[in-house]
Amino acid sequence: MIRFWTFAILGLACACTIGCSEGGNSIYAAAPDANFSTHYTVQGGGRFTLFRVTSWNKSGQPAATERVATYDLRPGEKLGFNWVNDRGHMYDPDAQMSLEAYAGSHRTNLGPIVSRGEKYYWADANGWNMYWAGEPGRDVSKTLMMQ
Repeated sequence: MIRFWTFAILGLACACTIGCSEGGNSIYAAAPDANFSTHYTVQGGGRFTLFRVTSWNKSGQPAATERVATYDLRPGEKLGFNWVNDRGHMYDPDAQMSLEAYAGSHRTNLGPIVSRGEKYYWADANGWNMYWAGEPGRDVSKTLMMQ
């Protein structure tokens, strides 16, 4: 009986950790990153910041980050990323696709992704650091929950 309650309490603690660590959903879209969607429709409006990460530490947290742009968006507007190519050079052997970020009517061509560590995120600037501080805990929780 003690084992049952121990496992029940541990399972509840893991579920609470996952729920608490992802609360606030501070990252809305990302590219190239399979953990996040590439598009988001703004629900309540607000300020959204485009971050560029060029390197990561051993804990999976950004080591080098820069803010690219910040926009105020209204409910119903969309933000995210598209891959675009230059139709005039799309058949060239060295042709590359470029990443385009958009937020409402704003569009920014970010160019090609040149390294494996380079990623872009649309996020809440206030929750950006808190999200990444919780990353090691989310990994442990996912492992324990076998996700």
